[in-house]
Amino acid sequence: MFSGNPLAGAAAITALDVLIDEKRAERSRMLGQKLMDRFSVMKSSYFDQVSRKRLFLSLFIYEAHPLGPVTGQRLAALLQKRRVLTNSYRCRIRLAPALVIDEKVVMEGIDMIEQALNDLADIEGKIGGE
Repeated sequence: MFSGNPLAGAAAITALDVLIDEKRAERSRMLGQKLMDRFSVMKSSYFDQVSRKRLFLSLFIYEAHPLGPVTGQRLAALLQKRRVLTNSYRCRIRLAPALVIDEKVVMEGIDMIEQALNDLADIEGKIGGE
């Protein structure tokens, strides 16, 4: 016979109730689409594409830039200086905001990403020009 943890089971059921009652899945889908719309107008020579699953996004960096190769790790370091924590792997930056995050905070984060991409171009230009 299976003997589960009643406290963990109650916590899981409560968490699922919150997700359903507060319509977190619908909010995640809506906010994810707003992020995709914002990325679709973003201009940067390093920005290649973005993919998403609701609110979880992967931002791909154009590695074969004329000024030299660029890594997601360098962009992640610039974002960390702006207090935007991301996970990077090669040319990919992964964004995974909390489901309870305020929409205004998410949009400010996207502005910081765009600024970091512009700063990346400035840094790469200085490195390539030396």
